[in-house]
Amino acid sequence: MYQSNYDSSLAIFQEHSEMVKRLAKPSEALLAGQVGSDRPHLEHMAFALLIEIGEVAEPLVALANEANIHTENHDGLIENVLEELGDIEFFMSGIRQPLGFDRLDLREDEERFSFVGDLPDIILGLLISASHLCDPFKKHAVYGKELTPAMHESARLAFIEVEEALRVIRSILGFSLPQVLEANMKKLGQRYSSGTYSDAQAIARADKEPGQ
Repeated sequence: MYQSNYDSSLAIFQEHSEMVKRLAKPSEALLAGQVGSDRPHLEHMAFALLIEIGEVAEPLVALANEANIHTENHDGLIENVLEELGDIEFFMSGIRQPLGFDRLDLREDEERFSFVGDLPDIILGLLISASHLCDPFKKHAVYGKELTPAMHESARLAFIEVEEALRVIRSILGFSLPQVLEANMKKLGQRYSSGTYSDAQAIARADKEPGQ
């Protein structure tokens, strides 16, 4: 009986893997439509934003679980959150610029998306809102679909949700937005001392201690 279930599961796994091979868009096709477009940039910003939100969720969950709030690791967690919030703002700005989302223009809509709850609820809301924000960019970058006015508006409203969740997190932890941005500029100023991006500087991570 066990062997029969295993064989059946293995067959389904193999069938599913073959389907993925057939349906995943080939790399050459992905690259073909990207020359001279904003797709690679938005894909990069959206992908990196989701990673950074995942990275900030880890220390935030640790802080939320703290009885922990007065442990010796508390300051390290706070420092980690500040750094990750700065990285999130970097990629948010990278999305904001080509789409014309001005931070001041968003304010009149923000009250529609007031996050209420404890820190774990805010983290979950942030993750959900970020997935909504990035969905139009997946369609734009992978399917080759142009950003329609409806997709642009959907992204704009999700962007507001993400900004509001970040504002609430900063408020809970006692950070100001300028504080987050200044920390990010200091870190990246050390990492990219030339003032421009290069793979060599990204790999060297001059702002980190060896081994970090």
